[in-house]
Amino acid sequence: MTSDTNLRLLACQIDIPPMTTAAERDQHLAQSARKVEAQLSKAPADIVVLPELSSIDYSRAAFACLDVLAEPLDGASFECWRKVAQQHKTFVSYSFARKTDDAYFISIAVVNPEGDLVGHFDKLHLAQYGASMEKEYFSRGDGLMTFEVKGCKLAPFICYDIRFPELSRALVLDHG
Repeated sequence: MTSDTNLRLLACQIDIPPMTTAAERDQHLAQSARKVEAQLSKAPADIVVLPELSSIDYSRAAFACLDVLAEPLDGASFECWRKVAQQHKTFVSYSFARKTDDAYFISIAVVNPEGDLVGHFDKLHLAQYGASMEKEYFSRGDGLMTFEVKGCKLAPFICYDIRFPELSRALVLDHG
């Protein structure tokens, strides 16, 4: 990154209501998108970063309904955030409960300004202490992801993953 390059970041904390249905998830996504778009209208950003599981609430009740709340990569969350990315010419990094044919993952996906899925990262280290009960519902991921914004190479981590320095080491040494 050159000294005259600035990376404009919109990091969001959002209220996530309790939910157990896909309709509640989709209503929450629409409301979150409107709030993010309002911020982007005031101050454009090169990348928007949303928190872990920004599409559903972090609760046992929601996790018990993953059969209806979890989504494929091209699900409701992707459709919501791709529109924001295209409209505001920005990258959007969002997190959601991802489902495959045989497992659920806590995932981050990234959409580019053209509305294309850049890639996804599945949480590697699941938390299982205090109020955390991720291992009861989710599978762990098995790889890293990088992408570039304005010449800056970025890599998503999800919450508990930051406590493992091996991930940072692998990204620096193996992924530049």
